Amino acid sequence: MIFIKKQKHQIVKSKPRYSHGFTLVEVLIVVAITMILAAITVPIYGNLQVSSQLNENTSLLIQNLRTAQERSLARLNSLSHGIKLFPNSYVLYQGSSYVTRVLEHDRITELGDTVNLGWSLVGTGQPDEINFSKSLGVPDMVGDITITHDIGGDDKTIEINSFGKVEEQ
Repeated sequence: MIFIKKQKHQIVKSKPRYSHGFTLVEVLIVVAITMILAAITVPIYGNLQVSSQLNENTSLLIQNLRTAQERSLARLNSLSHGIKLFPNSYVLYQGSSYVTRVLEHDRITELGDTVNLGWSLVGTGQPDEINFSKSLGVPDMVGDITITHDIGGDDKTIEINSFGKVEEQ
């Protein structure tokens, strides 16, 4: 496009000024904004991942405790069922105790390197396992199981009462 400019009887042809590309200042501003946004979102994503792992492991342990109780109530294979706790894993087993269990029916759940179990159980059984009675589904141990994440320091607590109710605190 050509513009015609009139000045005292003269016709001057001039081309409009077009800007091609970005200036260095504009590029630096965009890079700085991107870095600031990345620095803000990385910790948020990390916390979200820690929270997600903790919630998933807590839900899975509650589900396995309830499965052991339901199998005992149903008298599956005419045996009681229970959960044996370890610091980084647990085992859903079939039998009157972990020592006398039927090995073929073990369901082992690994928690991973950053998730740990702690427990405070009291009752008539072993301090690191919960066995539910046949037909009634009543636990031989009651108390709390704590799931802790090493990175975030967050934890969740699961309570088991004398009636066999399993719930997150």
